[in-house]
Amino acid sequence: MRCTDVPTLGDGMGAYSVAVKRQFVAIEDLRGLAAISVIGVHAATLFGALVPAHGYLAVDFFFILSGIVMAASYDARFADGALDLRRFTAMRLIRLMPTIAAATLIAALLSAAILMTGRGDGVIPFDSIGAIAVSAGLTMVLVPQPWVDGRNYYPLNGPFWSLAFELLVNIAFAAFWRWLHGARLIAVLAVLAAGVVLLTPAEGSFEQGFAIEHAALAACRAGFGFFAGVALARIESRLPVRSTAAVLAAAGALVLLFWAPVAWFGFDTAVVLLLFPVLAWMAMRFEPGPRAAKVALFLGKASYPVYALHMPLLLVTLAGLQIIGARDLAPSAGVALAFVIGVTAIGYAFDRLVDTPVRRWLTARWLRRAPARAAAPVAHFSGDIGAPSL
Repeated sequence: MRCTDVPTLGDGMGAYSVAVKRQFVAIEDLRGLAAISVIGVHAATLFGALVPAHGYLAVDFFFILSGIVMAASYDARFADGALDLRRFTAMRLIRLMPTIAAATLIAALLSAAILMTGRGDGVIPFDSIGAIAVSAGLTMVLVPQPWVDGRNYYPLNGPFWSLAFELLVNIAFAAFWRWLHGARLIAVLAVLAAGVVLLTPAEGSFEQGFAIEHAALAACRAGFGFFAGVALARIESRLPVRSTAAVLAAAGALVLLFWAPVAWFGFDTAVVLLLFPVLAWMAMRFEPGPRAAKVALFLGKASYPVYALHMPLLLVTLAGLQIIGARDLAPSAGVALAFVIGVTAIGYAFDRLVDTPVRRWLTARWLRRAPARAAAPVAHFSGDIGAPSL
């Protein structure tokens, strides 16, 4: 992410100043690893014993990174009146919706094909093409549909639940921007952290975040993560230090947290409230060397499409294995690695060939005329959740 306006934390709008350009390369790297952990959670039949035990916490890390990106990109523009809620919301919709629409269309077509083969029982929660079409239409505008299977927000693509909460908290950030500073921001964080603690399920796991019965917890997780990221961006305004070792240490710690085979009560809560903010700060404070940066930027560009498309691609993979008689293929590191590489490559290609061109066209079409006081766009963050369009 390149950013020219770097804010500082303060009670008044006068705390914002223009700083030199910086680039959050390490954030791209860590969010790419987080997206891969999500693949591991949902592709359990391919990963087997290699499934990341806490990979579902990747969404909480995404929320923090989103807050960093939003504050670093837009604080100064809100402060000087160059950006308003309507335009900000349009920018967020342009950033998120093309990939959501494409992933939904792919998932709907696959579901329809599965249904027509007569193999839909236990695979998809739909009993007619019409039901799939209705679900697709509602999913494209992120309308939850818990009535389809009793608990899932989006039966066509379960991971979309976090995108919906992401969009809501983004809009809240813009709507209450002038109020959410200093002590008030800290108070909001304290309330949301208390909500996360109090709403932690009896088993201590956040794995069922997609379920409608955990909506209050999901809202607290999204809010805490996002506004923790906002606070970090306002506090840490120094230029990053080049240290590939520090970035690799943060990446290794993140992977360890995702794959740690522990079932302690409170582990998920502690990771979300304490450890993830530290790793996010490290991603802001340090940047890798040139070679590692290329890998980081690749992972960052692929991460959003990977997150949105991996479930439909998993359906395709499992269907293909069934057709060739290898549906019961034993999970292995080779199978898991091949799937991750394939999905990541497709995600990167989708970003370059589809998502980016479509967003550019939509931006030119719908955001052609900026407010009179608007400055030039200050940031581009190429990953998934939390990526500004400009």
